[in-house]
Amino acid sequence: MLPELVELGRAGIEEPGLPMPFLRDWHAEPFAPGAPHGFPTASLAWWWTQRATFGPKD
Repeated sequence: MLPELVELGRAGIEEPGLPMPFLRDWHAEPFAPGAPHGFPTASLAWWWTQRATFGPKD
């Protein structure tokens, strides 16, 4: 499922003329598969962190 999320982000998720829906424009990072700080690596790292830290209290 995560690769599909990466592709959705890469395809564009902002509506022109509306405010950016995120605190950081992570989806605008250079598309550099395998690079430690490029998209999609940074995106996947974020998703895995969210998954690993999610618990009953969350």
